[in-house]
Amino acid sequence: MHIAFRTDSFRRIGTGHLMRCLTLADELVLRGHDVLFICRELADNVNALIRERGHRLELLPAPPAFDVTMAERNAPTHIAWLGVSQDTDAEQTTATLDRVGADKLDWLIVDHYTLDARWEAHLRSRYARLMVIDDLADRPHACDLLLDQ
Repeated sequence: MHIAFRTDSFRRIGTGHLMRCLTLADELVLRGHDVLFICRELADNVNALIRERGHRLELLPAPPAFDVTMAERNAPTHIAWLGVSQDTDAEQTTATLDRVGADKLDWLIVDHYTLDARWEAHLRSRYARLMVIDDLADRPHACDLLLDQ
């Protein structure tokens, strides 16, 4: 199977999201699956861990100064942590998948407090199934599997 992870790490959100995804990715690779990480280039990130563990990593560009007042209406509480709007992130994620030749993923796994059903809908044509890891339960999702550990 072809599986992509969309997660980030940096000083404000910590490394927990990435570490959860790395644990799952390690096991998926052991079972013969192809794994790709898509992460934004954020200050003080720990993206190097992904490559150190032998996984492919594609970086989304570092965000410009993000004015949270310009965020979409009803945006998730932590939208400033994304650094861009959900629409921009979805467009950049799609472009990255196009660039690396990931036409249709078997699974897209998302662990990010700032992405919700709107972002997931933008990417819907890119994956067969969507898994969301979310321990806040503060925003809607349109997923096949929701993990609240």
